[in-house]
Amino acid sequence: MKPRSRSAIGIAIVLLLLLSVSAAIVAGQSFTRGEPNITAFVPENEVTPGNEETITVQLQNDGEVETGTQTDVVTAARGVNVEVRDSGPFDVRSGRTSVGTISNGQTVSTDLRLGVPRDLEAGEYDVTLNVRYTHTQSISPNSDSVNDRSRLRQVDVTLSVSDDARFEITDIDSDLQPGMSGTSTIEFENIGNEPAIDARATLTGGSGLTFGEGTAEVYLGDVDDGDTGTVRVATSIAEAAEEGAIPLEAIIAYEDEDGVTQEAPSITHPFPTAAKSTFEITDLDADLAVGEDGSIEGTIENTGPTDVTDGVLVLEPAGESMIVSEPRIALPELESGDTAEFSYDADISGESEGGPRQVRFTVEYANDGPATVTSDPLSERVDVGDKLSFSIENFDDTLAVGYSGVITGDIRNDGPRSVDDAVLIIEPVSDSISIDEQRFALPELEEDEASGFRFPTDISGQADAGPRQVRFTIEYGSGVQEPATVGPITERVEITDQQREFSITDSNVSVAAGGSTELVLEITNERPERLSNINAKLFTDSPFSSGSDEAFVSGLDPGESAEIVFSLSASSGVMEKTYPVELDFQYETERGNTVLSDTYQYPVLVTAPADDGGLSRLFSILAIIGVVAIASGAGYFVYKERVKEQ
Repeated sequence: MKPRSRSAIGIAIVLLLLLSVSAAIVAGQSFTRGEPNITAFVPENEVTPGNEETITVQLQNDGEVETGTQTDVVTAARGVNVEVRDSGPFDVRSGRTSVGTISNGQTVSTDLRLGVPRDLEAGEYDVTLNVRYTHTQSISPNSDSVNDRSRLRQVDVTLSVSDDARFEITDIDSDLQPGMSGTSTIEFENIGNEPAIDARATLTGGSGLTFGEGTAEVYLGDVDDGDTGTVRVATSIAEAAEEGAIPLEAIIAYEDEDGVTQEAPSITHPFPTAAKSTFEITDLDADLAVGEDGSIEGTIENTGPTDVTDGVLVLEPAGESMIVSEPRIALPELESGDTAEFSYDADISGESEGGPRQVRFTVEYANDGPATVTSDPLSERVDVGDKLSFSIENFDDTLAVGYSGVITGDIRNDGPRSVDDAVLIIEPVSDSISIDEQRFALPELEEDEASGFRFPTDISGQADAGPRQVRFTIEYGSGVQEPATVGPITERVEITDQQREFSITDSNVSVAAGGSTELVLEITNERPERLSNINAKLFTDSPFSSGSDEAFVSGLDPGESAEIVFSLSASSGVMEKTYPVELDFQYETERGNTVLSDTYQYPVLVTAPADDGGLSRLFSILAIIGVVAIASGAGYFVYKERVKEQ
């Protein structure tokens, strides 16, 4: 055979082989058939009676292929969802769940919630699940045919009910209210099928509930199945906690009969909180007025639902104008429905106005516990009376330049109530008016009652006569706050010109030259006040002299007169005419001041001596002769005595 022929034959053989392989490949891809195979199991299948359990179910796809090569397509389960078909003794608490696509050889997880009956006996129980999905059953590439279908498969999982010890809370004894602390008693029951040895409970609160310093571990001891154990634990409830039930969690650790430490399923249980006591204020009465001390009285009732053994009623005024000296009053023990009366002393600032005021009452109590509970506030309104009103009547004065006088009048209480501690205050507007005691204590004044007042007053000697103003203010109120003030009330006084204390009159007093007489004067008190201890002093100059120059009067009322008497002698040989004598007076005023008056001059007439017919001259001569004779006799007596001595 020729070489070219051999080459052609070889090429033909290769082509035939290639065509054969291609035909085989096409024939292999022409049809694929298979399906998913879903199975389910629960790795941790132990459940506890009385609990709601979350079960993790694992779904595994072990796909099956009858023919063909596109295995991933025909074995994939798409849109897989799971729901419980038959829950057995359990309570299904979740619905259908979707897990998406499960490829061949893949495992996915989904959770189901089941309630386990409290009285379910230990053992194993099946739960049947419905598993729905879509898959491609077959593929025909030559005809572009894909056969999809939906499937529902039922699979069983087995759950095991534990026979270990387990607990529930059967009783909580506590009367704690929000804001209180104390001791609570909690009772646990072993509802499992095995005893718990050396059991210890760890208690944790929430939402304002605290055990111990936060979490408390308490000892239960040995608790057989079906028996109970009780613990006492320090408990606090925050004041902001809501009334009702607050959840607590208890985890109990114990040893089983083999000495192995176990932990019972956790317990969640509502912790009851007692409702706060509520209160009501009745018969509220307030006797309050601006600038005065008063009272707030009433009755408080414990409207329940709990008793109060150590309550304190607290009064809080809404503003600063009211001060309550003792705002806290201890209450007696108040059972639900009991009442107690209360009374507070309160003062209203004199700088405030009358009208309604708001006050707030709260009750604090602990019922012998370490923490105090404060009740909801009770807001009430009380009325405060207006300031008193006063007027001045019968106003008068006796004021003169350089002298002491008085300012008098009546002050009337115009209401609207009585007053027993008022003070009338006078304030001169002029510096020439001096009043030492400017505060005048008034007696108790009923409404529309008046009382007199009197202010001793001094007027400067440098003052000018004329009208002046004085201002009056009334203060009252003996509370702890500033007293109330009413006024000023302005009045007008009149200062008259300066005038002397006394006017002096006589009955034509005269004295003969060389003679003597009694100087009898009548003095009259011209001041508007009584003058006492009046000492009159007579001053004489030539030609007068006096052997008795002082006189005394015990006292003179205004306008009253008295006589004063002095001795007065006139020198002989003086000219007949009127000569002056001078007087001054020292006296005491009603205020007890000692005053020395200015000097008074008073005229006295000196008259000629009376005619005695020469008899007086004879008496003079005889007197001279007598004096000479006595002197001569005395000289002779002395001479003879000296001769005897010689």
